[in-house]
Amino acid sequence: MITFEGYERRIDKLNAEMKQYGIENLEEAQKICEEKGIDVRSIVLGIQPIAFENAVWAYTLGAAIAIKKGSASASQAAENIGLGLQAFCIKGSVADQRKVGIGHGNLAAMLLREDIMSETLSYIEMSVALMRRIKEEGTQNITNLQSVTDWALAFWGSAQQRVLNMKALALLLIGRCIEDIDMMVRFGYPYYRIEKYYQIVTQYLNDNPDFFDEHIKRNLDAMLTEKQYDPEDAVYKDTLLKYINQLIFV
Repeated sequence: MITFEGYERRIDKLNAEMKQYGIENLEEAQKICEEKGIDVRSIVLGIQPIAFENAVWAYTLGAAIAIKKGSASASQAAENIGLGLQAFCIKGSVADQRKVGIGHGNLAAMLLREDIMSETLSYIEMSVALMRRIKEEGTQNITNLQSVTDWALAFWGSAQQRVLNMKALALLLIGRCIEDIDMMVRFGYPYYRIEKYYQIVTQYLNDNPDFFDEHIKRNLDAMLTEKQYDPEDAVYKDTLLKYINQLIFV
């Protein structure tokens, strides 16, 4: 029997997802991949030898879904693999709310289509490499992180200049604003700070109506007013964060 981390909390959602694509269980998903000569376990562990078992099965399911859906290109396959990753996100978790699995699949698809050029992504790669080195060295000097800030800013400058797909660029900028709103709500920032970012998100969504859930947007419009905003109210805060992170179809 196949087992993995959080099996009991994941299996019902996984079964529902597999049923949509005519996959009986994870054993069948593995067989579908093997019949196409795809050894998912070797690929996953070859990239990350300490990967958890659920990562192996998430990618196995994603690959099986991609095959079942007849993916005609690498970018389509990436999007469909994201469905398998999403199925492994525990229901109600932050990863589930933010649709992290689908987001990973869509980001991979964007890279494969070169919607975001490698030169732009190199700034993020340099930032991550520097943060890892600083962690390994155990340095406490915060000025060493200045380059991370510089490269992060360079990423956004490069994205605005080099990402030629306007929908991809809009999605990047919306995501940036939503992350800012999420952080400010969590730390109880004043309403006027959040309002500015929410207005920017609204402007982008007006130009891209296929990006978002209209029902959630109406709920956010009702909650994000100066009169209603109350980050000290735990129920309000949790509900607001849930809507913020479910707003976008990724």
